[in-house]
Amino acid sequence: MPTIENITVGCSHNWGWRLEEEDIWFNILKKKAGISFYNRSTPGAGLSYLVAKTKQLISKNLFHPKDIKHVVLQKPQSIRCPWWGADGTGYRYTNGLGGSIKAREGHLLSIKKYKELTDDEKRIVANNICRIEERLLHEFVTLFPNAKYLYFHYWGDHIMDLIHRPLLAEVNLELEKMAEQLKMTNAGMIVDLKNIKGLYDKDGDLNPDGKVLTKENWWVGHQNWHPGTRFHKLVAETVEGWINGT
Repeated sequence: MPTIENITVGCSHNWGWRLEEEDIWFNILKKKAGISFYNRSTPGAGLSYLVAKTKQLISKNLFHPKDIKHVVLQKPQSIRCPWWGADGTGYRYTNGLGGSIKAREGHLLSIKKYKELTDDEKRIVANNICRIEERLLHEFVTLFPNAKYLYFHYWGDHIMDLIHRPLLAEVNLELEKMAEQLKMTNAGMIVDLKNIKGLYDKDGDLNPDGKVLTKENWWVGHQNWHPGTRFHKLVAETVEGWINGT
């Protein structure tokens, strides 16, 4: 079995939901630059699952941590995280709410549930999510001692949070800062939101136009706002430049 040197993990946005194999960023990169990535993305996963799954794969000697040179992490949307312990076992209540919210990965913090919370509860939830995901990032960067890490999150998730769960949009930006503190290369959302045609109306207000976004290949349809070919091309370019130091 060839030595695995590059690995990427994420959710369905990184896995390439509804895209042709050749249109997913790591396959674009392999064809263009001959750089291969071992993809261990899991549709529906949150950060805690990704950390636990990666540790499990290491324990099974599927790859050797010291051989890994580059790790690309697409951080899933925070509504999935983490409530599920980072070791992959057990479930937990959201701390600080007295058990008033019972949540776990696979049971998302829905728009409806978020709106039912008081302002104080929303702040508590956002703070808890941020603290726990920071801890998970700390744990993740210890798994591959010789690797360089690149961090990004999907712009569509951030837009959904801005519209429906604004405190979680703030968490997204806080986690970017944490990634930088952990010496990960922070690629943010890969793209400047102002450059995405179809996100804003004529007055400059955030008002996503699904038809335009689909036509412009920013996403592959309304279901879950999954990224389209245009975004995956940008990810491939970003990762190539990061590896080559440009």
